[in-house]
Amino acid sequence: MNEGAGVKAGLRDASWYASPGRARVYHVVNGDKPACNSNAVLIDEHSVCDAGTVPKHLRCHRPGCKQEWPSNED
Repeated sequence: MNEGAGVKAGLRDASWYASPGRARVYHVVNGDKPACNSNAVLIDEHSVCDAGTVPKHLRCHRPGCKQEWPSNED
């Protein structure tokens, strides 16, 4: 697990979906892509924040993202 130094997270860019506000799951950001390597997820650059501030129930649990979340946060 990551200790949280410099780890960023962001929401998917859903602006082109019919209901863009429905899925609110944060992904760990590696560059401009999610750590889970989901090809369907683009990160909304305006939503990027420190990963440690994201509550556990809003975190992506796919392989890749799951291992990168800071371990010192509840």
